Amino acid sequence: MQDLKAIGARIKSFRQSRKITQDDLAEETGYNKKTISLLENGHRAPTQKLLSHLSEKYNLDLDWVASGKGDQINDRKADPNSAPNLHAKIVEMEIELREVKKMMEQILGKIQQL
Repeated sequence: MQDLKAIGARIKSFRQSRKITQDDLAEETGYNKKTISLLENGHRAPTQKLLSHLSEKYNLDLDWVASGKGDQINDRKADPNSAPNLHAKIVEMEIELREVKKMMEQILGKIQQL
């Protein structure tokens, strides 16, 4: 399981190091500024679309985003089937599964109260 706050902090750090505003990133990716802010503060998981965009446009190393290990910038050509991109997809699925589990636990808790 990955820590959303740490992933969000790494994305924010990367964005700021490139002097990209949240508005700029939102416009580039089709998200709104609030979504970018929620992501950077660990309240929302990054989507594969966003991760792919950052990887392709800025050479952001997705393994670094997911784990904090290695270099922030990947000098290799982005390949959607590369290990870092596949790793990012797995991370995204793990995060989504964790969110689904929380929702199911809340629903079960409400059902049990009936």
